[in-house]
Amino acid sequence: MAADSPRTGAWRHPSIILPESVDTSTKKVTATIKAGIPGVGGDICYGMDSVWATVFDVPLTQIDAKSNDVLRQWVGKRGDSVRVGFGSIWLTDYYRGLLWRIVVHAPEASNGKFSNFRKTALHKNL
Repeated sequence: MAADSPRTGAWRHPSIILPESVDTSTKKVTATIKAGIPGVGGDICYGMDSVWATVFDVPLTQIDAKSNDVLRQWVGKRGDSVRVGFGSIWLTDYYRGLLWRIVVHAPEASNGKFSNFRKTALHKNL
C-alpha cells in the first residue's frame, strides 16, 4: 500500500512495521520510520502534512511527513483502514464494523501535533 505526499514523495508500508518514505523521482527509499506498529492488516495515507498509519492493535499513528518523526500513537483493539479528508480522519474499526470520524483542528504551532481531536458521534455500521 502507498500514500502520496505532494511535498515529500510517496510513502509505503511493505509490512506496516516500518513505514518508508520513497523519492518518487529516483524510486529509492529515503527513510525508514521505526513506528513500533507490528501486526497484520493495516493501511497508510497522507493528509494534513502527516502520514497516518493503522494496524489492528495500534489504530492510529501520526508521522510528521517532513521530519519522519512519530508524533503520536493511539493503542487499543481497533483500526483497519484510514483516510484523511474534509478536516477529519476516517478510521474503520474492523472488529466492530464501525466507521469513526475524528474531527481535527489546526495543529499546535510549537510541535505540529493535532491536539484538539474530537471523535464525533458518527458511528456507522459497515
